Amino acid sequence: MPEMYLPSKKQIAAAKLIISRQNSSLGKLENAMQVIDKSLGFYCYNKQPKQWAAIISSLGCAQQRVGSMTQDSALLEKAILSYRGALQVRTRASAPRSWAWIQCNISLAAGTIGALNHDKIRLQEAVEASRNALAVYADEMPEEWATAQFYLGMALGFLGLITDETFWLEEAAAAYRAALEVRSPGGEPAEWAETQCSLANTLVTLGKRSGDHAHFQAAIEAYECMSEFYSMNGNAAESMEMQEKLGDTHWNLAKVTGSDFHQRAAAFAYQEALAFHMGSGMPSALTTGTYPQTKHVLRLVEKLNGATGSSSHLWSLLRQQSDVICRC
Repeated sequence: MPEMYLPSKKQIAAAKLIISRQNSSLGKLENAMQVIDKSLGFYCYNKQPKQWAAIISSLGCAQQRVGSMTQDSALLEKAILSYRGALQVRTRASAPRSWAWIQCNISLAAGTIGALNHDKIRLQEAVEASRNALAVYADEMPEEWATAQFYLGMALGFLGLITDETFWLEEAAAAYRAALEVRSPGGEPAEWAETQCSLANTLVTLGKRSGDHAHFQAAIEAYECMSEFYSMNGNAAESMEMQEKLGDTHWNLAKVTGSDFHQRAAAFAYQEALAFHMGSGMPSALTTGTYPQTKHVLRLVEKLNGATGSSSHLWSLLRQQSDVICRC
């Protein structure tokens, strides 16, 4: 490429900054990716290996973020190739922390491909990369170690979902629990909530497959904890989302045990979520009739409160809104 078409160093620095920001828009990331891609012409792997590795690593980050946002598996594959190029320079021996960070990014990119395409090989690659990072982070970098554990849990969890082997799900739950040894609602609230929710979802799937009541009970505790956390922090919509998940989990446990207590607990959780969504006007699968258990949810609510009162009002409003419910 002729030199006149190469981006300036100022443009490269601006592009790197955009890529590093978590809230950068898709359009800005795509432009930054093009700038970084062109800037590879500045550097030669043989003569300037460190600078070349820094640029191709940034390119991998951009490709990964754009690929994840657009669900573009081909771009995510390019991200992995870029990261593996950087690893030719940033080896575990010469730059262990940088090497581990790139391994985490490979895990995330490969895991996303695996989840999008139900690709077991890519998911196993993600597992391996996370474990590589954990070997470096174990002693000195607890926050990064927790991130690697979370990525490991995601990859293992998807392996469990696309196969019949509960072993992967059990390993995923163990990884999430390990991450929660570091992540806390007071220290890293967003990361804690994400990990807690992933753990609870995994436990529900384990409970459905194994019939083990303990998995459902542990998931219930996690959803209750998150609902309270979101409520205390003024995130009512997220709190009600947890109430819906809580209702689902109580109902699944009621089906396994025949417990009237869990039926009533499910009805109470659903009623909380329904009342919020109807009062706020915020869309929800529960209030549009697209929720798989909508009819049953409302029957549970009516059973809890009788045919009069708020539950009857909810039922009437929902019947008016949803053709699906009207046909039930």
